[in-house]
Amino acid sequence: MVNLDGVVKEPSIRGGRAVLRGTSTEVARVIFYINSGFSNKDILERFPRLDQEHLQKARFYYSNNKK
Repeated sequence: MVNLDGVVKEPSIRGGRAVLRGTSTEVARVIFYINSGFSNKDILERFPRLDQEHLQKARFYYSNNKK
């Protein structure tokens, strides 16, 4: 398992794709909504297990791991 400050990549969780710790929500899915223009409030309503900190961690992870 790789822990990247609130983001976990483990083969047994979502096939090893980056997910937010404590959830099964993929970073890529959150970034899709952010890049599509959804507000933080909209995203948090769609994903009730997430909080503002999760969104910050998703942005940080994405900005440092773009391919």
